[in-house]
Amino acid sequence: MSRIPVVFDSDPGIDDFFAWMLLNSSDKYDIRAVTTVPGNNTLETVTRNARGIYRLFRMSGTRLAAGASTHMLKPVDVPPGAHGPTGLGTVELDPGDVKLDEKKAWDVIYEEAVKAKGELEIIAVGPLTNLGIAFFKYADLKKLVKRIVIMGGSTTQGNMGPFGEANICHDSHAADIVFKTGIPIVMVGLNALPPCAMEGDQMEELMPENINPEVKDVCLRIMQSRHYPLCDAVTVAAVLDENLAQWVDCYVDIETRSPLTTGITICDLAGSKDYFGGDGARQKCKVAITTDGKLYYDMFREMFKKYCW
Repeated sequence: MSRIPVVFDSDPGIDDFFAWMLLNSSDKYDIRAVTTVPGNNTLETVTRNARGIYRLFRMSGTRLAAGASTHMLKPVDVPPGAHGPTGLGTVELDPGDVKLDEKKAWDVIYEEAVKAKGELEIIAVGPLTNLGIAFFKYADLKKLVKRIVIMGGSTTQGNMGPFGEANICHDSHAADIVFKTGIPIVMVGLNALPPCAMEGDQMEELMPENINPEVKDVCLRIMQSRHYPLCDAVTVAAVLDENLAQWVDCYVDIETRSPLTTGITICDLAGSKDYFGGDGARQKCKVAITTDGKLYYDMFREMFKKYCW
């Protein structure tokens, strides 16, 4: 069975690290490109982290491209303390001789979509700036992408204000562009994450004895700085095995105007289709409601076996 071509758009980040680790260990996806976006830290910092992760995971043949240095309509606002000074807690990864693609993230996304002839999926676990620019620049891109998986939003409370989630709030205008493309969207938001909480000692128990020592050391040192669920890893796990989550299909809209509620994902769980364009003007999203913590732990146990060399 051929693997699904995918672009992984990320702002590495503690949880991004483990999301990338899961995706890289999978036989389901073929990672055609990794693109970086500011969010958990500045573009310069997250891109350096991406180069270090690429080297650590011994990747080759996958394009690695930097994206926008700022968001579409507002400057980057790095959350204080959430991911530590390096974006990976206090861990500084050696980028070695890993080189960046000469082209920007949105151009790489478009080129890989063209190559994949309509089969490309995008997994986006940071602010949606690069995707917003890509769809704005390339009018035909929405016909070339099969599915977009997003870590972002919430059906309940947020983590930037009462309701807004960080990835959407950082660039709500880009998110609005993406959600209005008509492309099938899978959304894993804050509401679905709690059952998959994991601490460093729990993670260590899942590791085989012969795991690569450098990989083990980095994982455990990064986890010392974790104070929240590994949001992005849960998202990747949920598309690697869709049994991980309970799902609903509903319309989702993005608030971009109100100063009190900008960045909220308004999820039409009640079926108010007239408001959300239920006449076919907008496609329903597949939204995770909750997740299976036991299955998630099992997936991590299997993942670590792929890093024994």
